[in-house]
Amino acid sequence: MGAAESKPEVGTSNSNQDRYDREGRKNKKKSPSAGTTALAVGAAVGTVLLGVAWGVSRYRSKDSDEGVDDRMHYHHAAESDMGNYFKTLRVTDSYSRGSTLKILSYNLCSRPEYEISERMKAIGDLVQLHSPHFICFQEFTPTIFNIFRGSSWWSDYYCSMSTEEASNRQYFCILLSKFPPVKTITAPLGMGRELCVTETKIGTNKSLVVATSHLKSRFPNPNDPDSLYHQYTKQRLLQAKEALAILENYPNVIFGGDMNWDEKKDGEFPLLEGWVDAWTELRGEEVGHTFDTGSNKMLKGRPLVQMRFDRILCNLKDFELDDIEIIGKEAIPDASYKWNKKKLPVLPSDHYGLLLTICN
Repeated sequence: MGAAESKPEVGTSNSNQDRYDREGRKNKKKSPSAGTTALAVGAAVGTVLLGVAWGVSRYRSKDSDEGVDDRMHYHHAAESDMGNYFKTLRVTDSYSRGSTLKILSYNLCSRPEYEISERMKAIGDLVQLHSPHFICFQEFTPTIFNIFRGSSWWSDYYCSMSTEEASNRQYFCILLSKFPPVKTITAPLGMGRELCVTETKIGTNKSLVVATSHLKSRFPNPNDPDSLYHQYTKQRLLQAKEALAILENYPNVIFGGDMNWDEKKDGEFPLLEGWVDAWTELRGEEVGHTFDTGSNKMLKGRPLVQMRFDRILCNLKDFELDDIEIIGKEAIPDASYKWNKKKLPVLPSDHYGLLLTICN
């Protein structure tokens, strides 16, 4: 998530995040889940995936080019039985030149005390309303996975993680795609964070890579020179640079996620040549706060924090940016929770979602 500059409760998921980060570090020596393999080759269409210095052996890859049936690993979301994995979705046949594609990035806020069942249902309603072709979710948990699996819209997507994998994770990112994947990659970024990548084919011959991550959260206190806040600022920068290095050689890339970025504290985001921030490219200087304790009534009473933590970054050769909007700003009817003895409304998340539209 990434909101707490001064107190953990400002960024409502920060304490949860750091707890998961600590547990992740304790468990980092455990073996990876079954079905993961070392990555030996890069992106399809003859592109060498990456010449990152730390070596390709750190990747966990699910790649049909290696002789592994990727459909068995990149799980179709309706996975109560294996037969549903191989469903060909109608959208893959209907896409044509001039069509648009939608990409949603959303930090879900994993904290259960904020009426998590009601919130996840509301996010599902947003998914059904906007029908994005790709979804980048952050702050995913086994609880959220189980809620979504029971939703009618879930079967419209291929999911980047199996039920078994999701049940053995604590706090993670996930990708959903209406297009069958060609390749999936999970690359560690340090401090318990990772980059999730999926490559698909759009139309007959266009490669499109969608990626998501949740960069290291902010940590109090920015005014204390000995605080881990400053260490985490440096770590975010390293994570951002490493993620972009992994993605830079693909011809068409969309990287959406909770970047926890604040230009005033972190400096400019280290975009490479050819990359753009979709919000600033399409909306210019228009305010685009995706975490806002002033407008999000679920966070009423917290110190004022207004940040554009969530970003969708793009490097596109064969597609053009069309539109971007913020969603999930309305309270859920008849839902409430108690905080500091006050009854507050419930929104889908403590973050707002970003919905990007691109076209040929």
